[in-house]
Amino acid sequence: MKNDEKVISTFYKEIRPSFFAFFRTRYSKEDAYILDLFQDTCIVLWKNIQHRKLTEEGLKSTLSTYFLSIGKYTMMAKDRKFKEIVNDDELAKLSFIEDDSEDLRKRIELEDFVYRMVSEMKPPCDKLLKAQYWDKLSGAEIAEKYGYSGPDSVKTQKSKCIKKLRPLIEKFRKL
Repeated sequence: MKNDEKVISTFYKEIRPSFFAFFRTRYSKEDAYILDLFQDTCIVLWKNIQHRKLTEEGLKSTLSTYFLSIGKYTMMAKDRKFKEIVNDDELAKLSFIEDDSEDLRKRIELEDFVYRMVSEMKPPCDKLLKAQYWDKLSGAEIAEKYGYSGPDSVKTQKSKCIKKLRPLIEKFRKL
């Protein structure tokens, strides 16, 4: 077991700089986002090993290439979840993404910003918005998980949270 921990620690230390460099340069992601992505990718890799989805015989590339691939797909999933937040009726009223011709770099910056702002919100907003948009829980599931009286209470609280997020996004747009 100690040998496993040493191997994991060595891999972690060796892959981290190239992982950060890859996502900084290729996708223009910020360090806070990349750190979250790196941790999520480590978890996925570990689960794949534990559940025997990844074996030495089944690995068709280097482990670092496989790891970067997991990171890329994890990033795409995170970004899809963000877009669901952006497309939410409440946030759509903001119209902060004006049209499809908007510069991709600005969109990426905005995505990173909203992700960070939701992560930095105080409870219950941080948990509720993550449960709704990142974990894809229904109003009933969120109500049960966090002790709300029902889906309508969740919807009311979500609306209050979005109202707190709205001025931050508007301020970001003006920068």
